[in-house]
Amino acid sequence: TLDPKNEIAPAVRNILARPEFAVLNAHVAGGPIMHHDYDEIAARETRNFMGLCLLIQMAILLWVGRGVRGVFVPISIVFLSVLWTMGAIGLMGFTLNMMIVILPPLLICVGIGDSMHFIAEYQDQCDKGLARRKAMLKTFAVVGLPCLLTTLTTMGAFLSFLTIRIRPFRELGVYASVGAVTALVLTYVLVPFFYSFGMKKNARITNPTNQKNHHDLFDRLLIRVHWIVTGKPGWVVAFFVILAGVSIAGALNVQVESNTAKMLSKKLPLRQAIDFIDERMGGSMSMEIMLDTGKTDGVKDPVFLKKMDVFQDFVNKHPLTTKTTSVLDVMKKMRRAMHNNNQEFYSVPGTREAASQYLFLYETSGGDQLDKLVGFDYDIARLTVKTRNLSTADVRKFMQDVEDFSRKTFDGSVSVEVTGALSWVKALNDKIGEGVKYSFIAVLFAVTAMMIIFLRSVKLGLISMIPNVFPVLITLGFMGFAGIYLDMPLMCCSAVIIGVAVDDTIHFFRRYRREFKGLGNYTQALQATLSTVGRPITFTTMTLILGFGVMTLSDISGWSNFGFLSGFAFLWALLADLFFAPAMMLLLKPLGPERRVKA
Repeated sequence: TLDPKNEIAPAVRNILARPEFAVLNAHVAGGPIMHHDYDEIAARETRNFMGLCLLIQMAILLWVGRGVRGVFVPISIVFLSVLWTMGAIGLMGFTLNMMIVILPPLLICVGIGDSMHFIAEYQDQCDKGLARRKAMLKTFAVVGLPCLLTTLTTMGAFLSFLTIRIRPFRELGVYASVGAVTALVLTYVLVPFFYSFGMKKNARITNPTNQKNHHDLFDRLLIRVHWIVTGKPGWVVAFFVILAGVSIAGALNVQVESNTAKMLSKKLPLRQAIDFIDERMGGSMSMEIMLDTGKTDGVKDPVFLKKMDVFQDFVNKHPLTTKTTSVLDVMKKMRRAMHNNNQEFYSVPGTREAASQYLFLYETSGGDQLDKLVGFDYDIARLTVKTRNLSTADVRKFMQDVEDFSRKTFDGSVSVEVTGALSWVKALNDKIGEGVKYSFIAVLFAVTAMMIIFLRSVKLGLISMIPNVFPVLITLGFMGFAGIYLDMPLMCCSAVIIGVAVDDTIHFFRRYRREFKGLGNYTQALQATLSTVGRPITFTTMTLILGFGVMTLSDISGWSNFGFLSGFAFLWALLADLFFAPAMMLLLKPLGPERRVKA
């Protein structure tokens, strides 16, 4: 059987490539062409983004890592996790769709984070003088559980896509979760294995004053962070609260855009073909309006014909319409032809008998389009409306105008059903808005519950969610003020931001709790936390920003915006973890009163 999605586009283009058609300047568009080209773009960009993302991560690891293993091990983990996840997609019977573009950068950045925390902690333990085996056991004791918790929260965020009633998003939620678990398992196995042999470079250091002191840019920045937060915690919290309020105002202006043609880069042949058809051929989109009279030969009723004529005239004169077509055009032309082409007779017939005769004459004179204009029993009439490539906002306004006028014209005597490309755009728009709301609520409740359980404190769990929700707010606010539409790729942005950003938050809060338990002082605990996990969460944020940044090169504006906005959100997530969260800890003291700890 013919598969229109995969076979029509190549077949048409192969025909146009023949020598006899070389003189034609063909512009090919339409549903099958768009589906085929979108799949080709997704497949090409998935390969390119994976390769580019791996190169960027290798460069970062060469800069911040220590030795060849510091590069080879994390890259091997993420490469295998992507490879195994792709294999799992086939085994689960899922399809590769437009959403597959995000998977390699997502898994690479998430997987790199866990391995970097493991390696960084192992190297810190070695610098303290521990033997290799003891250093690895200590590493598992310190970061093993936090990495497991980060994977669980990331899974929870991805599985929130199951609340979205759009199949590509539901599938993305499942195989992104599979990839996150795969990366963690590989981290647990490969890091201990590759760091169990080789040259032993760690010195046994017993005096803390002899430990390696980096004093590089990152250390100086983290010292400055500690000074700012401990010096003015109230001012820090006030700054973030004001910024959140402004962001909420901007978020209210975000508009949803579900027209996939609008997301294509203007340099692509498909987008050029769509624009050409819009400019020269009366438009590339259409709306189909089915008028069901509910009775046989109802279309021939002169009362119905007059109402339909008024309705079609309104639609035809609408500013967004380029052309309308219906059975009325056939009747009017036949009636004019029967009266010596007198334009005064270009109108609908006044009796049922006349309508039947004009339709009969049309069929007997060779007309073969009647079955596309009316139902078999003449109970349904079809009105086709052509438009240019409209934005979702225009589609909503147009369809609302049409529906309002149809109710007023037919007054319930005719069932009016709207379908076609415009109806699909509106329906998808509704699903996107609904999906964003449900997925955000699901991920918010799921991650909050897990944070409360993991941190063993309701108060601390709620505080830990603030730096994770904040980057979502500021990103939506930026979108609203910048006029960036919320389209299909950006639909998953909120859940991805929370699911990925919460990883660093878990490492930060669990370390802070651990240090406070030993030191009994919030300021000292913050200093110890920043000196241990400050560097890894800064590096992982860098990998996230640059890793997702490769998507800014996409030919689909939605993915390009996703790459930029994700990096923007992860930057603010880092700032919230380093400034906002510690400032609230100092002010609210959720771990209890400070105490003096015996040396």
